[in-house]
Amino acid sequence: MPGYPLADAVALWPMNLLRGIDIRDLSGNNNHGIFAAADPPRWINDYINFDAGVERIVVPHSNTIDFDTEGFFVTVCFRTTSVDYQYIVNKNYGGAGVEWYAIVMLTTGRVAFQIDDGAVLVNATSTVIVSNDGEWHIATGIRNTNTGNVELYIDGIICNIAPPDIAGSIANNGNLFIGCRADLLVTRDFTGDIRFVNIHHYVPQPSKVALSHQEPYCMYPENIMPEFGIVA
Repeated sequence: MPGYPLADAVALWPMNLLRGIDIRDLSGNNNHGIFAAADPPRWINDYINFDAGVERIVVPHSNTIDFDTEGFFVTVCFRTTSVDYQYIVNKNYGGAGVEWYAIVMLTTGRVAFQIDDGAVLVNATSTVIVSNDGEWHIATGIRNTNTGNVELYIDGIICNIAPPDIAGSIANNGNLFIGCRADLLVTRDFTGDIRFVNIHHYVPQPSKVALSHQEPYCMYPENIMPEFGIVA
């Protein structure tokens, strides 16, 4: 596999690694996701399909996927089947006074990376429209502590740099949700397909983001979890 830097990888969820109702985390941090029992999404080859209803994957709170003021980035490969306000990935949510981060689809068909310290919401929104076009897209949201900005890449190209990140700590005890908003609001659930979600605990170089969007599976570590047939 090509060598993508994996230092401080805190979660790597390819959606083709199932064990029962679990989505396996390849990072070694045991951040395994659990399908919602009542209304689970569906596994289709190498992706998970989410349709109407609060279908979701829940990852229990862990310090390794929680952040204070440090740099990190979240990447998701997705394909939408509707145009609406939808949460693809989010760690906690609760409105005013609550800390959280998320990658969200907007009603305009654009993508946003949002972080909120409970007082200030910082929002980097894409300039391109990606909703319901039948295509796979990769979004990476970065809290760049080197520049002080919040950044969003879509399909390897930087789409927006938010004003200086004036948010403080976003640490919280909430679970991470894939496919719906953390408060389970049915009108905010994601409709479409997700191929993988990754979270890393560092600030990547722009060239590495572009590489990862061109060859997304090079982000997965070598020689890990051989019981799933993943070898170098």
